[in-house]
Amino acid sequence: MILYSGNGGESWKQQTSLTEENLFAVDFVDNKNGWICSRNSILRTIDGGETWEIKYNENLGEGRFRDIHFLNQTTGFVVGGKGSFGSIGILHKTDNGGDTWRDVTLESISTLTYISIVDKQNIWLCGFGGTILLTSDIGLTWTKRNLNISPAPYLTTIQFVDQHSALFRDGSSYAGLAMIIIFWTTFIYLNRKRNLK
Repeated sequence: MILYSGNGGESWKQQTSLTEENLFAVDFVDNKNGWICSRNSILRTIDGGETWEIKYNENLGEGRFRDIHFLNQTTGFVVGGKGSFGSIGILHKTDNGGDTWRDVTLESISTLTYISIVDKQNIWLCGFGGTILLTSDIGLTWTKRNLNISPAPYLTTIQFVDQHSALFRDGSSYAGLAMIIIFWTTFIYLNRKRNLK
């Protein structure tokens, strides 16, 4: 379901989403241009969410798209997993506002779950198996970062507040809630014995 408000959230109107799949993430770069990822599709709006169009579709098997994020009106990324249990990571990139997408997935990567864009030199991804990736050239190359934590955390969220400081969420059932804070590329692991609400 897609809900649209044209008055700052005072009232909402249901939109036609063009897919019956669950919707997992939404991103807007301004008041007109936005994107949504569903299980197998990417939708785009150019009128602030009043109408949507499916721009990309891929059968991900038991997997799904998990997050979508744009640097600007033209350049964006979508991540997720495909194959058996969605265990094979996927990373797609667009350079034309989502009209077309190309697979830029690294070899032997686990499912990717979240994207955080600070600026064009600091784009971060996280995922299963403690996966952390950084690009400083808008996705041409990626550098793996290692937390050196055992067992490897099941990272579900990454949010950078600037190029040096971030919060991760570990969604592993064994941990309840674990947060990892990064300061100047030094990793500090904090384990909280409660669930994130």
